[in-house]
Amino acid sequence: MSDTPPGIGRPDLLPWLDSWAAAPAPRRVRAVLVAAAALVLVLAAPDSWRMTPDSGILIGSAVELVDNARYWFNGHPNLLYFPGVPVLLVPVVFLFGLDFGAIQVLAAAVGAGSLVLAHRCYDPGRFGLPGLVLPLLLAVNALFLAAAFTVSSAGVLLAAVLAAFAAWRRYLRDRAAPFLALTALLAAYAPLVRYEGLCLSAAFALAYLMAQWRRAGPAAALARAVPLGLAVVAPFVLWAARNYVDYTPETFNMLNKMFFGQPSALLYAPGSVRLGWDLADWQWPLLRLAYFLDGFVDGLVGARLGDLVPPAVTIPALAVLAALGVPRWYRGAHALEVAFALLMLLFLVAWNLRPGSSLVVVPRYWVPLLPVALVLLAGGVLRLVEALRRPGPRLAGAALGLLAGAVLAANGVASLAYYLRSDADYAAGLAAMRAAAGQVRTRTAADAVVAVTDWGAMPLLLHRPTVLALNDPDHERTLRLLLRKDARALVVVDGLASLTSQTSRRMVRDHPDVFPELFRQGAPGGLFTTTVHGIDPDRLRAAVARMPTP
Repeated sequence: MSDTPPGIGRPDLLPWLDSWAAAPAPRRVRAVLVAAAALVLVLAAPDSWRMTPDSGILIGSAVELVDNARYWFNGHPNLLYFPGVPVLLVPVVFLFGLDFGAIQVLAAAVGAGSLVLAHRCYDPGRFGLPGLVLPLLLAVNALFLAAAFTVSSAGVLLAAVLAAFAAWRRYLRDRAAPFLALTALLAAYAPLVRYEGLCLSAAFALAYLMAQWRRAGPAAALARAVPLGLAVVAPFVLWAARNYVDYTPETFNMLNKMFFGQPSALLYAPGSVRLGWDLADWQWPLLRLAYFLDGFVDGLVGARLGDLVPPAVTIPALAVLAALGVPRWYRGAHALEVAFALLMLLFLVAWNLRPGSSLVVVPRYWVPLLPVALVLLAGGVLRLVEALRRPGPRLAGAALGLLAGAVLAANGVASLAYYLRSDADYAAGLAAMRAAAGQVRTRTAADAVVAVTDWGAMPLLLHRPTVLALNDPDHERTLRLLLRKDARALVVVDGLASLTSQTSRRMVRDHPDVFPELFRQGAPGGLFTTTVHGIDPDRLRAAVARMPTP
C-alpha cells in the first residue's frame, strides 16, 4: 500500500482508506483514543446518584442481598428486575455501603469496559474504516452515555454481549476450552441482566451448533450443542421458577405477567399513556414502533436536530444506509454476532409491535445492539460514497459523511456536557429526597405505609413499605388504592417518573384537604423538588365515598 493517499474524489481513495485503517499506525492511534475516552468516562462519573426509579430497585436489591442475603425490595421479593446488575453491585455495596459515588464509578467503568471491548471486537482488518471508528462513534452516542452514567441494565448487557463476542472469536481462533466456557458463562449471565439477554443465549447455542456441525457432523454437533444450550438457559429457567414460587400480587413483576399470566401491581394506570388520541387497534403498535425508532435517531444526533427532520425521512434513510452496510459487516462478523443481531432486531420489532394502546417506549433497549447498528450505518455511508462514480458527487458525498461524523461528535460532547453540568442538580435532588425521607420518619409511625410517585428511588431512601401513586387523570384509582393500603403520607418528587409526579401534583391540588403539605425542599416546579404531604384518613374516606361505584 502506498503511504500517500490518492486525491480526494479519486475512485481508489476508499480502498486505500480501508487498507490504511488496518495498518499499525492508525490502530495505535485508535487504541490511544479509546483509552482516553474510557478514562474520560471514569473521571466524569457523577459524584452523586443519577436517580432513576429503575436504578433505585437495582441498588436496593443489592443492599438487601448484602444485609439479609435475600433478593427483595420494598418489603417483597423483587419480581420486577433480574439479579444480574444487583449481583454486580454487591461487592461495591459490601465494601463501601450505600455509597452512591462508588456505585456511579462502577457504572462508568462498565461503560469504559464496553469501549475497550468494542476496540477488541471490531478489528479494522476485518471491518475496515467502520471498525476503526466504531469505539469513537459509540463513545459519542447519547444512548450509550446515558447507560454509562446511570446504573443501567442496558449498559451491563452491552458489556456482556461485547465480552461474549470477544471470547467467541478467541475460541474460534485458538479452539481453547476456557474461551468456550467464558462465552457460555456470559451467555448464561446475559438473560439474568435483561430478558432480551436470551437473544445472546440462543445465538450462542446456534453458533456452537454450527461450529460443531462443520467439524464433526450433524449427529455429534447436536449431541454437544443441545446439552450446552440447555445448561446456558438453565439459570434463567430457575430464576423464572423462583419468581413463580415467590409470586405476590402486591409487588411489580414482569416475568410472571409475561410467562404465567399472573397479575401485577401497576406502574401506570391502564389507558393513561395514549396522549388522548383515538386510534384504531392496529395503529397503536405501528406508532409505538415509530417512536422507538425515532429514539434511536435522537440518541444518534440529539433530540433537537432529530426534530428538525421528520421521522418519515430519517428512519427510511437510516434503514437504507444500514442495508447498504450489511455486506461489509457480514464479511467481518462471526456466527455469534450475526445470530445475536438478527434475534435482537426481531425481538425489538416484535416487542414494539405487541398488541395494546400504550405509547411507552424505552429507547435504551437499543444499547446492546448499538455496535452492530453503528458499524452498519458507517459501512452504508462508505458504500454510498463508493457507488458515486464521478469525482464531484463523490467529493460531495465524502463531505457529507464528514459532516455527519461532526454532528455525531457534537451530540456526544453536548451529552457529556449535560451530565457534567447537571451533576449539581442531581446532588441537590438527592439531598431533598433524603430530607423528605427524614421528615417522613419523624412525622409518621415506623410501620406506616407511604405513597410515592416513583417505584424505586424514593422507596430506597425511605426504608419502609411504600405504595405507588398512579397516573390516572381522575385520581379515582389512586385514591382508592391509598385508602385500601391505609397510606399516611405522600411523597412527590418532580421530574422523577414525571407521568406519575405530575398527576399526583394535580391530585393534591384537587383534594387539598386530603393532602396537607408538611414539607417542601426545592423551588416550586423545579427539577427534583420534593414535597411531603400528610394524608387525612377521614377526608380520604369521604373523598372515595363521593366517587361513583367502579
